[in-house]
Amino acid sequence: MRVNTVLKILSCLISSSCLISSCQGNENKLKWKGIIEKKDNKIIVYNHSQPVIKDFKLKLEEQFTLGLQKDEKYIFNSVNNIALDSKENIYVLDSRDYCIKVFDSQGKFIKKIGRKGQGPGEFPEIAFDMKITESDNVYVLFINNARIDKFNKQGIYEKSIKIPPYIGRFYIDSSENILAESVVWDEKGEKRRIIKIKNGEIEKEYSSFRRLNTYQDFRMFYSNKGMLVYGRKHEYKFLILDNKNLDIEVNCDAPPVPYSKEEKTERFKKMEKIPLKFRSKLPSVKPYFSSIIMDDYAWIWIIRDSPYKGKFFCDIFDTQGRYIYQLLLEYAPDLIKNRFMYTVYEDEYSGYLITKFKMRNWPPENPPLH
Repeated sequence: MRVNTVLKILSCLISSSCLISSCQGNENKLKWKGIIEKKDNKIIVYNHSQPVIKDFKLKLEEQFTLGLQKDEKYIFNSVNNIALDSKENIYVLDSRDYCIKVFDSQGKFIKKIGRKGQGPGEFPEIAFDMKITESDNVYVLFINNARIDKFNKQGIYEKSIKIPPYIGRFYIDSSENILAESVVWDEKGEKRRIIKIKNGEIEKEYSSFRRLNTYQDFRMFYSNKGMLVYGRKHEYKFLILDNKNLDIEVNCDAPPVPYSKEEKTERFKKMEKIPLKFRSKLPSVKPYFSSIIMDDYAWIWIIRDSPYKGKFFCDIFDTQGRYIYQLLLEYAPDLIKNRFMYTVYEDEYSGYLITKFKMRNWPPENPPLH
């Protein structure tokens, strides 16, 4: 009996020792290995080349795909943006059809907003961007007319807001002020700015920089939590500006990826369709990322090309700029909300498609450092 008791005690001690060792091992594995410095009023984050968790597998369950139906209401000529309202209805800016198509959360067509024309509430040109506020008001950007049209939650036109010329992507804050990318020219050439517009006038400039000799080198995202994230694709660096005016510069250690011969040929073909004065020199390496989004759990998603054909890397950062997860996905997310992921892509046979996925294991139950 005593021998058995001693053996049981030893067994328990060994098991406990292994458990502690295992926990310590997992703790070491989950340790963030970067560096954080403070310089003046800016926090600078230097991330390690590897995330805290690299092998996280996102479980996606397809709900439905818009664009496969034969009904013309479900056919998209050119999708410039998608957005959700408070009921999770899906708004699709079909710019070449000069309207917004609205679907319910199950993918059933509800209505159209706008049509081609010059009257109030009509689309005088191809709309460049669209946003929906927390109060479900819809804003549509017309670059050539230098205006943003406002529609209420019933889709009824309310007013047009004059804006400075050459506004690109834009966002609406909680006070319905406009945050936008702006382009101006001076004696040194083209300059890009991130600005805040109030009552049609520029109230504040957050940042400005010279445009590089590359095509569409800038991306930005503004979340409903009051965080502005923006970066330039020629380097793996982005900035976070929160509603407390805390400026965080996030640096990532990733090598550049060169274009293949096939990709260069394809890009040259696309460039030939662009007017000569708008063309830019093709870079020798791929952009470090293609887009930036933020989900409603305050995770920052940086979408990048991967070396695997038809797949994308999603590098995921917390609000402090720390590199936590890396995912490998077949679809690049365009919008993430309420545990659903929406992706827009172009099919050779069906044209533009929009697929809604249920994210079965996102956000993680016990995320590290978040």
